[in-house]
Amino acid sequence: MHPPYHTSQYWLDKVDPDKVDVPDWVALEELHPCQFQSSMLKGCIPTADGKAAFYSTARRKQIRRIYLAMIAEYDSMVGQYVDAVENSGAGFSFDKNTWIFLTSDHGDMRMEHQQFYKMVPWEASSRVPLVVVGPGIKQGGAVHTQPTSLLDIYPTMLELTGFTLPKAHTGLDGYSLLPLLTSNAAKLDPDTGADLGRPEWVVSQGHMADNAMSWYLVRDGAMKMVLYGTGAEHPVQLFNITADPGETKDLSANPSYAATIKDLTAKLGKTLDFKSISLDVADYNKKMFTDWYMKQKAKDGETWKDWMPLGNAGNCPRCGVPGGPSGGSWEGTLQEGPALAALQDWINAPVSIKKCRGVDWTPGN
Repeated sequence: MHPPYHTSQYWLDKVDPDKVDVPDWVALEELHPCQFQSSMLKGCIPTADGKAAFYSTARRKQIRRIYLAMIAEYDSMVGQYVDAVENSGAGFSFDKNTWIFLTSDHGDMRMEHQQFYKMVPWEASSRVPLVVVGPGIKQGGAVHTQPTSLLDIYPTMLELTGFTLPKAHTGLDGYSLLPLLTSNAAKLDPDTGADLGRPEWVVSQGHMADNAMSWYLVRDGAMKMVLYGTGAEHPVQLFNITADPGETKDLSANPSYAATIKDLTAKLGKTLDFKSISLDVADYNKKMFTDWYMKQKAKDGETWKDWMPLGNAGNCPRCGVPGGPSGGSWEGTLQEGPALAALQDWINAPVSIKKCRGVDWTPGN
């Protein structure tokens, strides 16, 4: 589901508004700097004249209700697809020879943490559903809390087709989910039900728009750590997802969790050279701006300083709601003044990762 969120009255009526919960929002000053900057880049920071509408609880409830209505419609579409496969007359059977994988490439923020859309390490954005139906697949009755990954889908499909996966796991990302999906418990821990053939942790990473720098998350059991950039720019965030599914209580400053943070950081480093990756992304971003944006505009006979203010014009266009920033992102700022000076400094300076913007902002500025 991508914003703007739209549905019909038919599906909206399927969702009881009295049962739609609304996430609480903390004060802007309490947001992590990278969370604040992401909300700002998404247009989820209000203007002075749109503040009342933006912070309306009724608005948050309506956005979440529309999203749930879209899910209900999608669920109906999936049902029709399954019926079409089974009734096609082509011999497909979910009992004998056909599997269906239902998943997504990302989740979506539904106004949690003052955000919508995707691209952030919060659970609502980084977690995805996975439904697998087919011959040999267990149907309910078992709950596994061991983290898995979208990378696991490819080796799972390979093994379903009869391909023998390499025992050393060399050159293959992800681990087959079949030990968790089937009744064959040979690879499972008899006490915990965990798959003994996979690491106990998973890693996710983001290098994308609406973020000031790269981010990484490590999930190991109930604990989840979020690291930004090279890890030197900001302290990590740490959450107990079981006790705090809304990720509202950052445990990183608690000395009792220092060993946990050290352990999760080591596991992240074992999986990815995150420092080098973050710097490579920063280098790529600058090259895209200087080598493509600036030079290409010159080739096209345009001046990038005049063209750039036209980007991101509108009133939070993706979420389709009032209260977001109006006008172009750089409107009236690129001919002179501090915005142009800051941009020129960034162009001329060596590649580096700067800290996320703090809350030195008031509505209307």
